[in-house]
Amino acid sequence: MDLKLVEELKNTQVLLVGATKCGKSTIIDFLANFFMGVCEPKNGVINVTIHNPVKENFYIYSFCAADNTVFNFIDSPSINNDSGFIDKKRKQNYMKHIKEMKQNGIRINALGFVIQNHFVRLAPAEESMLKFVTGLLKEEDIGHIIPFITYSDANTPPVLDALRTFGIAADNCLLFNNVCLNSSIKKITDLSEMYWENGLEDIQKGLDIVMNLQPVELPDIPQEDIQATKYVEPILENTKENIGG
Repeated sequence: MDLKLVEELKNTQVLLVGATKCGKSTIIDFLANFFMGVCEPKNGVINVTIHNPVKENFYIYSFCAADNTVFNFIDSPSINNDSGFIDKKRKQNYMKHIKEMKQNGIRINALGFVIQNHFVRLAPAEESMLKFVTGLLKEEDIGHIIPFITYSDANTPPVLDALRTFGIAADNCLLFNNVCLNSSIKKITDLSEMYWENGLEDIQKGLDIVMNLQPVELPDIPQEDIQATKYVEPILENTKENIGG
């Protein structure tokens, strides 16, 4: 991550998180189209995300609104292994970047959790990432998690019930179907254009939400690890005493 950041980074920051191939990069591309005023995708769309990025890196994309408000969206890597579970080394690397951001005065207003629409029951990768994300926040700050739901249609996303079990409110969820950004699509249909327009509305909704959120303090160690230490340490002490006795 390039830490030679511009002064504008003191504005609104959103950290995008999610499992592998959840659609974070596509969200970044859609944001670029939103800020560039691309209302009709049939006339051409914009792609700004880095091709073949270094998987362990964080990438910051800055967008300036008409009123000169700067929104910084941070595309962060997945920490899942091929089986969908948390990889210890990737997690350590992720927390190292979090610490570096804090040291450089980058404070996060919201965490955008990117997840696909169709999940009724979370797959291991999504569930482990969601546990990790909620573990970055205190219970009173869970409202700073904003779901970015991809591959959405006109129906209520099935994944909402799964999100509610983690205390994430459905009111703040943003719905997207970015088929227009797929380079293999030869013709943009009326339905695709409708999805595009709906996505533009939800981006504006999301920006309004994050502008009213105060920055949250992200830990150097996730809450779940702190809790685990609280339980493990007494067990180790008792074990030592028993061995010594």
